[in-house]
Amino acid sequence: MRQRFSIKRKFKITILIVFAFVAIFSMVFSYYSTSNGPLQMMNHVGNTLTSAGQGSSVVGNEALYQMVFEENGLPLHSLLGTYGTEWSVKVINNATGSSMVEYSSNTTISFWVPNGTYRYYVQNFTLYGYRVVPESGIINMIGKNYLSLITFNFDYYTLLFKEKNLPSSGSVNTEWYVRVSNSTGFSLTQYSQNSTVSFVLPAGTYSYNLGDITDFSTTNESGTVDLTSSQTVYENFTNSIPASSSTSGYIVFEEKGLPYNTTWSVILTNQSKGSSGTTYSTSYRDLIIPVYGSETFYSVEIDGQYFANPDNGVLTVDSNVVVQNISFESQYHYVNVSESGLPSGMKWSIALRNSYDISTVSSGNGSISFFVPNGTYEYRVINDVGFHPQNNIGVIYVNGTNFSNLTISFVDSYYSVSFNETNLPLSLLPAGTEWSVSALFISSAYYNSSSSSNIGFSLPNGTYEFTVYTVDHYIPTPSKGIILVNGSSVLITVSFTIYKYPVSFASSGLPFGDQWFINITSSTGAAYSINGTATTLSISLVNGTYSYNVQSENKTSTPVVSSGIFTVNGNVVNESVSFVRVYYTVTIHESGLPVTNGTTERWEILVDGSYYNMTNQNLTLQFTNGTYSYTVFNTASYNTTTPSGTFTVHGSSMVVNVKYAPVQHITKVSPHKPVTVPISGVILYILIGIGAVGLIVLFAVYTKGRR
Repeated sequence: MRQRFSIKRKFKITILIVFAFVAIFSMVFSYYSTSNGPLQMMNHVGNTLTSAGQGSSVVGNEALYQMVFEENGLPLHSLLGTYGTEWSVKVINNATGSSMVEYSSNTTISFWVPNGTYRYYVQNFTLYGYRVVPESGIINMIGKNYLSLITFNFDYYTLLFKEKNLPSSGSVNTEWYVRVSNSTGFSLTQYSQNSTVSFVLPAGTYSYNLGDITDFSTTNESGTVDLTSSQTVYENFTNSIPASSSTSGYIVFEEKGLPYNTTWSVILTNQSKGSSGTTYSTSYRDLIIPVYGSETFYSVEIDGQYFANPDNGVLTVDSNVVVQNISFESQYHYVNVSESGLPSGMKWSIALRNSYDISTVSSGNGSISFFVPNGTYEYRVINDVGFHPQNNIGVIYVNGTNFSNLTISFVDSYYSVSFNETNLPLSLLPAGTEWSVSALFISSAYYNSSSSSNIGFSLPNGTYEFTVYTVDHYIPTPSKGIILVNGSSVLITVSFTIYKYPVSFASSGLPFGDQWFINITSSTGAAYSINGTATTLSISLVNGTYSYNVQSENKTSTPVVSSGIFTVNGNVVNESVSFVRVYYTVTIHESGLPVTNGTTERWEILVDGSYYNMTNQNLTLQFTNGTYSYTVFNTASYNTTTPSGTFTVHGSSMVVNVKYAPVQHITKVSPHKPVTVPISGVILYILIGIGAVGLIVLFAVYTKGRR
């Protein structure tokens, strides 16, 4: 009985050991199967992003969310494809201090960031005067995407400068000015004889400087203004003359009678009339001068064409401002020139020149008169047909009196003037084509034409301007010139050369470096071709009508209008050619992923450097002709059988297929959640082994008990 009890007891102990071993094994296996255990399977390979919820991505074990900044107010993109206004956003992670900066000419800037607190700063780089609202801020990213709206406002404000203490006469102050500028190179100067100078400027920071005012200074001569609203800057002028020579007032000299911008001067002395003093000059109507005594002598100076009334005097300054009017009168005199030898009523002319001022008078009478100021004048007589002036050039002096002691004598004479041409193929030109020459002698014109090689004139002595005219597309050399007929014949040789005019084609919309061609055909059948990669192609052509057609070597671009007609008619011709890009549809079709309620399991692809996160089977893109690469990423439960590849667009739309297949190993759907893992064959073998060991032990105990 004792032995049997011992066997039963051992059997029970063995059974307890077996069950304890199985329990311990189950707990260990359960631990290694949870999200915290070392059997955890990563749901991506390398840096591949996998879906971690609506609107997010995962890098490693960290979820990323999209931080989007959308602007309005900056100038939009051009319809021709040029870029809009560049702006930027800088984002700083408060926890790590790391920063990211994105620049864009589009309306949005975005970042992919993990949860956390971020500071941001917005800036506009290219257009002055735009104010951003808000310029900075703080964003808390907590498990979802974030959109921030940014507004750029373009504002104009008035910047007004007001002065006081400058001397004035009536409503007119001393002239002063202000110059404003900014860091972009902008500069603007405004002058005023009133108490204010004003500017209307866009918002921004400006520097300003005041012009120097004689005998006056201001403590606010320069400075900086941050113009975010209309502002006024006050300028208090003070007399900068030392206290030991204090003024008793101001004299305002007001002139009338001078042409605009004529300089005149006043000499002041407070000692005695005629002694040396101080000279003050101006080109304005008013001259304001501070004085240092009750009695002041003055004299007025001007060039020889005018005299002042009064030209000197004595002024007593017994008040703050004394006004003295100065009237200027012109010093003009008559110059009378007579002629002899011309038939009664025949027209003749004479020109006077003083420095670079020329005055010409014509008459059919026996005399011509001028009304001129004092000075020295060169004269030149211009004769009519068939008569030559003997004394046709000379000098006249006008000095305080009228001049009338000049008589011009004319004589009758004619001489041969011939033009001979070379290189003009008159026999090859259209029937009846002639070449022609004109000669101009002041008011008299001579014209002749011929279908031979010679054109002749019979002209009196004199100086003539001649013109040889273009024939068809042949240009004469010389085409213009001067003929001096002076008692003998004159021969002039004219050489004709064929002339071509520049024809330019300016392109737009063609990618840089792309070659393009222009084929040109004239109405006579002549053909020309030009090509290149420059934005403008040029050729020289003779007068005529031409047709042309345009094409691009790279078929990714095509001209909007591929042909046209232009005419060369003695002038430069400019034509414009616009190209547009040719795009074709590329559809990337996914197969193999499960579809639930019309939505495909999220998958990701990188096409030509652009990333796409998809929840449907088709990704539709637009490409020009060319070869492009793509990379397909695995999902948590499916691997792609087409991880990468290329496709070539060649003049038509196309479809690219990508495929997925289920993953055949342990995967995890989401971090931090237990995953139910099926018992593999290895685990079953381990449990069977444990049971076998238990049976062996039980059998041994039983056998020993029987012994």
